Amino acid sequence: MATTEVAAVDVITITDVAAEKVREYIAKQGNQIKGLRVSVSPGGCAGFTYGLSLAKGLGESEEIVHANGVEIYLDRGAVQLLQGANLDYVDGLQGAGFVLNNPNAKSTCGCGKSFC
Repeated sequence: MATTEVAAVDVITITDVAAEKVREYIAKQGNQIKGLRVSVSPGGCAGFTYGLSLAKGLGESEEIVHANGVEIYLDRGAVQLLQGANLDYVDGLQGAGFVLNNPNAKSTCGCGKSFC
């Protein structure tokens, strides 16, 4: 299987804070984990929902984006939906977690976990 890589500026970027948090999660898992998988799937109240998980390697229909020292694994079908997106990590009064800012989202639901 050939590895497909796309330029980070063409698809997704990741802030310094988010990249450091991903590296922390990867370090806790040892050398089993290679990067972060960002997925988009049908569902949620607005049409599509994001998913984040640690990746052991490249899936059959995935591409790798190198962004801020992190390997990000994206399904080829999600690349267009995530074009220009930025992954951040926030820690505030309502909790801490990753936030995906997507300029392609025409609308989002109230909880911010789905978009169309």
